[in-house]
Amino acid sequence: MGSPPDRAVVRYGPRVRAGWRGTADTPPLAGIASPAGVVVAAAAAVGWAIGLAVLQPLTEPSGPDAYAENNTYWVRDLRFMAVVAIALGLILAGRGDRWATRAGVAAGALWIGADVVLDRSDLAGWPAAGTLAALGCLAVGAVAAIQRRRAHRPRRRALVAVAAVGAALTPLAAMIESPTDTEPALTPAALVVSGILLALTVGAALAAGLAVPDGTDAATPARLALAVTVLALGAAGLAWTRLVEPHERAPSLLLGIMLLAGLSLLSAHWPAGRPAWDAQGATIAVLAIGYPVLTFFWMFLLMFGTPIATLLTALAGSIPVNSADTDSLYALVGSATGLTIGALLVTADRSPYAAGGSAALPDGS
Repeated sequence: MGSPPDRAVVRYGPRVRAGWRGTADTPPLAGIASPAGVVVAAAAAVGWAIGLAVLQPLTEPSGPDAYAENNTYWVRDLRFMAVVAIALGLILAGRGDRWATRAGVAAGALWIGADVVLDRSDLAGWPAAGTLAALGCLAVGAVAAIQRRRAHRPRRRALVAVAAVGAALTPLAAMIESPTDTEPALTPAALVVSGILLALTVGAALAAGLAVPDGTDAATPARLALAVTVLALGAAGLAWTRLVEPHERAPSLLLGIMLLAGLSLLSAHWPAGRPAWDAQGATIAVLAIGYPVLTFFWMFLLMFGTPIATLLTALAGSIPVNSADTDSLYALVGSATGLTIGALLVTADRSPYAAGGSAALPDGS
């Protein structure tokens, strides 16, 4: 039985070492996905280390009268977002290959476990942060080195999911709050983590668009120009969300919708060298409605309906949040929202190259 007419069969050949210029079956710049993913993951690892050993001790409630309230553990939330960025960066480094995806997810899960253990041990100080950052970067490099040998088959679906999670998390990182919103490190930390997630989102979306067999389509200057535009608009959105309207929800929602629209356009197949606006317009309209709805749905389900954040607080040996407030974990909310949107996008994608990638993974990818 043949393949359905609206799907192309993408066959994968042996690995071809062709550098970042690609091959006859891969577009120019396709190989940049690997170093970009490693850089993002390493940057997130450094941010995680500083958050754990430097920022967490400064914000941890202490003393006989200490108590925790809404957003007391904002540093933990940003750390967990950084861990998600590490996992997603590793998946991007392997261009969504199945083995790379499993390795990235496993690394993220182990990293969360290590975070809880280290948080409970009350690790503190810049020397400890430096040690953790070095170990984290070594771990990222080790996984990336293994991926270089094992990850041979890029998958657009996985890359779209990576970009969707990044797009959903970026606004939540930018709008993170503390009980007083007066901590000197709050805004810089939020901007750093959200900036890493923004770069990850654009990089994964572009990699998904480049992972089509027809290099003449994927490498169009228009697609690259669009990526730069989305990155610039995202940076402006971060500044607006964090610096201009830090207590308003509308800027963060608009930022998320813009990033998801950029993801939809960047990752789509461009049969005529430009987006198919009839199909993309409908997709973007659905995303504009679906993003806030799904965000609030997962927020109520995961923050009010399940005790996951409370359990993590207890495992870390931290003071529990008082019963009148909510122990928040926006990292989990954003991840669930992004995975849901990513699943919807790849399910609705009817382009010939929805499932596959290039025939060979270029050297460095």
